[in-house]
Amino acid sequence: ESFPGRGGWTWYTGSAGWFYRVGVQDILGIKKQGNKLKIDPRMPIAWDGFRAIYKYMNTTYNIEVIRKNKEKVIFDNKNIISSTINLIDDEKEHTIVIHTNK
Repeated sequence: ESFPGRGGWTWYTGSAGWFYRVGVQDILGIKKQGNKLKIDPRMPIAWDGFRAIYKYMNTTYNIEVIRKNKEKVIFDNKNIISSTINLIDDEKEHTIVIHTNK
């Protein structure tokens, strides 16, 4: 029996949320925690890296993760210690480059 105008199976509704959680948070490792952005990637072994754009209000964070032997985090062309970034809404573009061996 057909029901025009109604949604499909009930699991369709939650699938986008689960895809976001698994894809963005668990594989790419991009997690917002309050006013901080934590990046801890767990890439598939076949990946050499990835790029992502994260929008925070009117500010853009361009993220690039590269698989390398030595771990390093670069924020706006400066080496930093942590891969947790304080999010600010300064209406600019920021660059985050992470070298990871994971």
